[in-house]
Amino acid sequence: MISILLLVIAAGVSDQCSIEPVYDEALLEQSKTLLLELESIPDGIVVTHVPVEVEATQAEGSAYKYKWDYQTSVSSSRGSVRILEFGCFLWSGDQWVFKTFTGTRFTNSDFRDWYTCPDGELVAGQQYTDPNNWTGSNCLRPQKTMWFYIGENENGEKVKGAAIVQSLAKVKVEP
Repeated sequence: MISILLLVIAAGVSDQCSIEPVYDEALLEQSKTLLLELESIPDGIVVTHVPVEVEATQAEGSAYKYKWDYQTSVSSSRGSVRILEFGCFLWSGDQWVFKTFTGTRFTNSDFRDWYTCPDGELVAGQQYTDPNNWTGSNCLRPQKTMWFYIGENENGEKVKGAAIVQSLAKVKVEP
């Protein structure tokens, strides 16, 4: 009886997908600091994901087992805005944790390349889209990802925008 119980406990512990990831204190503190910074910046960037709820695909040739592909579009709601930086948070347990595949915030140069946006500036009335945005994981479970963008308007004032995309615990069936 005891050996069966130990096998059940060991199976649960070894199943990486059945428990929330554990993050080090430095990353959690960095995440809290960034969230406080974002709270202090007024809105001025509109962020949308299509679709908002995404089914997974097998991520062949990737560091991850599963990948959720979507498009992310951004536009300015306050005149022209130059993107300074952007990145994302994953919802883990009861908190947002800063997490990108590089471990750092993305730059204006990244934004120019991925969103085909000259000078990384959101021109008023225009939308810029990354058609190849994604979230990756080795676990097939529901996951919320919040993408955020920080920019500067023509008056030198910072503005921000953010939106959540939901990764579903379901693999997409191709027709």
